[in-house]
Parts: sequence; C-alpha cells; structure tokens
Amino acid sequence: MRIGVDVTSARTAHPSGIAWVATNLVDGLWRLGCRVVPLSRIRRHSAPPLPARIRPVTFLSLFGSTYDALILTDTRDLSVKARVRVAIIHDLISLQDADYAPPHFKAKKQAAYLHICRRADAIVTPSRAVAREVQHRLPVPWGGVHAVAWGVNRVFVDGDVDEARLERLGVWRPFILCVGTLCRRKRQAELVEAFRRRAVKGVQLVLVGRDGYGATAVRDAAKNSSNVRIAGHLEPATLSCLYRSAAVVINVSEYEGFCLPVYEGCASGTAVVTTPVADVREDLSDAAVVVEDVEEGVEAALELVANEKWRRSVGRACMEAVREMDWETTAAQFVRLLRRLTAAKKRMLTSP
Repeated sequence: MRIGVDVTSARTAHPSGIAWVATNLVDGLWRLGCRVVPLSRIRRHSAPPLPARIRPVTFLSLFGSTYDALILTDTRDLSVKARVRVAIIHDLISLQDADYAPPHFKAKKQAAYLHICRRADAIVTPSRAVAREVQHRLPVPWGGVHAVAWGVNRVFVDGDVDEARLERLGVWRPFILCVGTLCRRKRQAELVEAFRRRAVKGVQLVLVGRDGYGATAVRDAAKNSSNVRIAGHLEPATLSCLYRSAAVVINVSEYEGFCLPVYEGCASGTAVVTTPVADVREDLSDAAVVVEDVEEGVEAALELVANEKWRRSVGRACMEAVREMDWETTAAQFVRLLRRLTAAKKRMLTSP
C-alpha cells in the first residue's frame, strides 16, 4: 500500500503539535514497512523535521501518481489522486463558544471542517471525546469517524537530564513545567497569576511554547517575576530534558483534542497534574493528578514538589499508564483502517 501523508504543517520555523503528529506518523508508517511518501504544498521552509532515512518532500510528488491512501493531517485537502482519503480532525476549537481564537481564524477553520468532511472517505480523531463532537456537529463521511490515540515519540521515553542545557535556558530546580502554545484556552496567564500568589521560595515555573492567541496576557502576567521563566519554542531533545528534569508537569487547559504534553510528561516518568481534557481520565485512570481548575492545579503541583515520596509514586504510575503508547502502534491502527476502507470502497464500486 502506497500512502501519502500531508506534512505541510511541518514546513515552518516553529512546528506545532499538528506538525509533530504528521512527522511522527510518517516515521511510524515507515517503521512498519509501509511505502509512505510525505507530501506538501509549497512553503518557505523546505525541510520538515523528518528522519533522514525517509525520502524528502518534493513539490513534484504532488503530481502524476495515484496513491492507495492519502492521510490529510490538518483539515486541508491536497490535489492528489488517491483511492481512499482519510482526514484528521485534531479538535473542534473553532466550533466552541469560548473565545479560543480570533473570528477570522474561526470562520476559516469552520469552513475547512465542512470541506474536509465532504471530501474525505473517513475522519480520524485523536480521542473519543473529539470523535463524539464530530459525530454531533459535522457531516459524517460514509466511512465514519474513528478515534486513534496519538503515540509518544521515543525521545521523551529515552531522554536524559543535561544540567548545562538547563543552565543555558535559565532554568533551575525544582521547577514546575507547562508545555503548550501560549494562548487563552490553555490558561497559562491564570496559571502564572496563581503561582505568583503562592510565592513559594525556591520553586520555578517554566513555560514552553510559541506565542498564540492571548500570549500577551501570559507575558504580562509573568513580567518582573524572578521565578517564572518563559522559554519559548524548543526542539524535542531540549524539551525532553526539561520533562525529565521537572518536578511536575502541569496542564490547566480548558479544552484539548488530545494534549500531547500530558502524555509526553508521563512517558518521561514525571508526575503530571492536569485538567480532565479529552480522554485523560480514561487513558491515565488514577495515574495523573486530575484537577478541576487552575488554583487546584497549582496547589496540587506545589504539594507534589514538597512531597518527594508522593511525587515519585505519581511519576511511576504515569509512566506505566502510557507504556504502550507509541507511534508504531498508532500507525498500525491507521493501516488497518485504510485497508478496511479500501476493501469497503472496492465493494461499493463493484456492487450492482
């Protein structure tokens, strides 16, 4: 089976979570022995972060060939011939009533949701929560909606601690780590304010992520604070070092389609505090500390910092909970789905 995967989102200076999903999926399919081809529209940044062993993206790869299957990773279609088209919808942020994105972005994304549902043979979501949303709020293609959990990159499982790297970043231990685009729905501004109100001497809060909708409020909240560090966008090896060095990984987001940082933190063996976004309760069971709001999250994180025995216990439970989550498993689920869809479509086309 020759599979094309859209990696356009990875052709940027600061790849988002969607970009890492696309490139990790390509790598997972390659490891399974699939004939996988990364495809892309033209963008200024021409080298997506793909393993060197995988054939580089070329603009010419968009033309001439017919693929057995096409995986569209960012609610965007490609003008490529494919026998089966599967589109990923990571979340439905732009259909939420809350102010999670600017109006022009929401309108553009809403149109993209509808277009991709009409063009695709099936939809894949990273969680059962998003699958239920799609079934309720969007037109469902003939092939249905399928929840496939994302994997965790091995760099977060096998990473190490590098004190020199921490020093260069201006990070000191113990610290609480929050990873994700600086934006309103992730509530980092509220997190910083709650952390500063507690004013625990010797504990640092480190935020990692590129600027998004509402980043100014986050930076304003952190202004003139000696124990809050905004590290910006980091590449995976450095991020892995931070995960392993942190006392606690915290997520206080209001809405997520999957929340990769929660699972990456778990894979690193670090204690995780998170709000109950997406499928977190089902996936992590009693491993992570699940909280309902920002204040409760900060309180739990600081208690974990102070209680080493509890912190180590939570970290071990978190690591065990995600032990089976890897990108080869995710890729294998995609392959099984693509084969079922291909067989079903063939029957549809040949039936009288």
